[in-house]
Amino acid sequence: MDPTAKAPDAACVFSAPASPDAGESAQEMEETGQKEQSGNPLRVIGEGFKTLAGNVVASFKNPASLIPAGVIALLWTVLTVFGALGVRSAPTDVLSFLSFAGAGTGGGIVKTIGGILGKGVFVAAVYRVIGLFRKKEKGEKHTLGETLRGAFGFSLSDLWSWILGLGFGLIGLAFLSGGMQPISLIGGIAAAFLAARSALNGGFLTRLTGSFSKLLGGRGDGGGFVRGLAAGFAAGGLLSLLGIPVAVMIAGAVLIAGSIVMKILARFGVAVPGGKKEEGK
Repeated sequence: MDPTAKAPDAACVFSAPASPDAGESAQEMEETGQKEQSGNPLRVIGEGFKTLAGNVVASFKNPASLIPAGVIALLWTVLTVFGALGVRSAPTDVLSFLSFAGAGTGGGIVKTIGGILGKGVFVAAVYRVIGLFRKKEKGEKHTLGETLRGAFGFSLSDLWSWILGLGFGLIGLAFLSGGMQPISLIGGIAAAFLAARSALNGGFLTRLTGSFSKLLGGRGDGGGFVRGLAAGFAAGGLLSLLGIPVAVMIAGAVLIAGSIVMKILARFGVAVPGGKKEEGK
């Protein structure tokens, strides 16, 4: 039995860890998504839940794949009990920080829900990292620069969607962390890692974003938004250490509003990234 399960993409934060068989089917979906982008978001979501269901079933067929998730859950439980009892020390504080245990514990329904989803993202990232160490990636090799551009970069043609993703990344991290706080650094790293992999591999989140783009008459390319999202998660994690949560949220809102204005201007040919008027407009 192989404990190196492949967890779903960042959008599928509900998922249980998957077995290698489930990982292969997810890879097939990624390849299919790269070849033919659906313009029906419901279809993409349906495919995602189908893969998710397969991952859950496969996990129970391979109990060893549940070990990492079980260890993390046990650690969170112990740290929560220690916190309730008022037991604090340097080791527990470090473990709590590194394991993202404090996400969603600040009180309030929205923070609790966000923290639960954020912890799902953290667990999914852990499984992805385990898979990287235990199994070599297939496909063409790229330089570090090419990988970074493919994960976080932008072009003039998709600048507005990249900025939109950047803004959503800043605000989304606050939600997934249960509030912008120092542990958001860990959540930002995990979320940025998953979003970057989705952008590089044409994963679920990229296909879903692309389907909305195609439905709205765009090119059907969700890569720009997802790369911006990855950059936003990473930037939000670093900015969380500065203790300026309100400023980060405002910056995210301004970026979202600015990107929408850019798109509207581009549609009317007033300001078009790359200097080309949109086709059909």
